[in-house]
Amino acid sequence: MREEPIRRRSLSGSRSPGAAPERWRFLILIAALAAMVGASRRHDATSLSAAQRAALAHKWAVEGLTDPTVEGRQRAEQSIRLAIALEPDHAEHWLVLGKLQVLGEYDDLSRASFRRAMILDPSDPAAYLELAMSWKRDALRTLDTLAFLRAMGVLDTAASLRRAAVDPWLQLVALRFEGHDYVGAARAAEHALAGRPRRPEAALAAAYVAFHEGDTERCDSLFRAAIPRLDPALRTFFEDPATILGARAPRGDWEGLDPDPTTPENELQLEYWSRVAHAFLLFNDPERPGTDVRFQTYVQYGAPRFGLTNPNGIPLYFRTFASNIAPASGSVAGYGGNRGKPPVDFPTPIQMWVYPDLGMSMVMQDRSLHGHYMPQATADFDPASRPDPGIVASRDDLVGLGGGIAVFHRLPPREQRIDPHAVVARFGGGSSRLLAQLEAAGSPADSLVGRVGGARSVRPRARARRGPPRHRGVRSSRAPRHPVQR
Repeated sequence: MREEPIRRRSLSGSRSPGAAPERWRFLILIAALAAMVGASRRHDATSLSAAQRAALAHKWAVEGLTDPTVEGRQRAEQSIRLAIALEPDHAEHWLVLGKLQVLGEYDDLSRASFRRAMILDPSDPAAYLELAMSWKRDALRTLDTLAFLRAMGVLDTAASLRRAAVDPWLQLVALRFEGHDYVGAARAAEHALAGRPRRPEAALAAAYVAFHEGDTERCDSLFRAAIPRLDPALRTFFEDPATILGARAPRGDWEGLDPDPTTPENELQLEYWSRVAHAFLLFNDPERPGTDVRFQTYVQYGAPRFGLTNPNGIPLYFRTFASNIAPASGSVAGYGGNRGKPPVDFPTPIQMWVYPDLGMSMVMQDRSLHGHYMPQATADFDPASRPDPGIVASRDDLVGLGGGIAVFHRLPPREQRIDPHAVVARFGGGSSRLLAQLEAAGSPADSLVGRVGGARSVRPRARARRGPPRHRGVRSSRAPRHPVQR
């Protein structure tokens, strides 16, 4: 008798009709539970309202704003467009869409999205501020004065919606100062100082406006109070000029470079700080952080007399230079590109800043096509990009540093100077006397209080102020006269 059939029968066993093995019962139970859970999930997904689905899509889009990858931003834009399809009249959805379009550098589309958000919620200054930053970004890239005016107009509206907000006033300080509206810049700086939250950048704005007005004491105190509170990356520009001016920058407190040793303030240092503060507020872009050659050039030489975009005579391309060194191996040179191939030209927008008083012009290229300007790519040094040493040496009111790496002024801004006429007489005798008569042109609106200051080997000049004096000064000796005779 063979054992095989007996083993098979014993393994199969006998079972009653309708009974199932334990393992099959367990598998059936698991399948039933899975079906129940899937049905529950499908039921929960379909039970979400349109507002809940829009809020969820909005949340995903906001998270995508910090995603640096292209795919992440594309997913974020898909999410926010879904939210807009569900809630087309929700202003925050359009605001987020505009921010995503700014990151993608679709400036025209972003402005349309910000305008839609403004229409849906006219009382929210966030959309106004974003639209103003878009116009400012366009103005700095193209030097279009109409874009500057549009940015200031939108900022005025944003500031009027929330008088205590700081950001609109800070932006207005920089734009009004750049447009030579110094009174409006001073008014905006005072609003920024009084706004909430307290920010050190507001003190920077008020400080460099005070320097332009000739109030060096207030300027110095504001700078010294604000600089220690700044972000370390920005504070370095103030505390270490070598980060901008290079190895030949002044050290310490600019000792030996004070144009007026009779005052406790160092006017050259204050002018450097003022340039850094204004350049930061003007060129800083939270959506595209970083500094470029425009920031550096402004700190080195101040504001240009005028700027040009794509001027005649300047090629609108930059070229990769082939190496003159033969490759050690293969066909590709180890330095400067491929020697066996001709150079390649790439298009680039151009800005040229002109400083006729210094005999120089600075050509800048946007080689990245993203609004980040760099010095012109040339095979040799361009002497026109530095001040004419003869001009700087012939002017006693200028101070050139490091062979032209930067130029500052010994005298206050041109708008604050008064050209006086003086007569000095010396009387001999037992007790000699020296008398001086000082006269200067004025108007009924001018103050009779001034400050006499002068540069080394330069005839004295008076620094005029309006209103009561806030610093040590010399009262003018001229008596009040009839307004017609003044």
